[in-house]
Amino acid sequence: MPFPELGLDSMMVMTIMREAKKLVGIELSLTAFWNHPTISSLAAHLAERLAPQVTSEEGSDDQDVTYESGGGLLDDLFDSVESATAGSESGLR
Repeated sequence: MPFPELGLDSMMVMTIMREAKKLVGIELSLTAFWNHPTISSLAAHLAERLAPQVTSEEGSDDQDVTYESGGGLLDDLFDSVESATAGSESGLR
C-alpha cells in the first residue's frame, strides 16, 4: 500500500527523515518518499544505499551475494515515528 493510504503524513515523513539520519547516518529526501511510495520499495532503496557494493574484482560469477531487505531498519524508523507521533498527540514531547 502507498504511504498515504497507510496514514503517513508530512510530519511523520519529517520524523522518519530525522530518525534515518540519527540511526544510520542516511539523509533521506522528500523525493525518496515520492519515488519509493511503499514500504517495500523504500526498504529496497535503503538496502541498496546501505549494502556494500561488490565490484567485479571482489566477487565472482559463482558467488551468491545477498543483502538484507532493510526491514529491520524500517521497523526501527517506524517505531520511532510512532513513539514521536504518540507523544505529540498526547501533548508530550
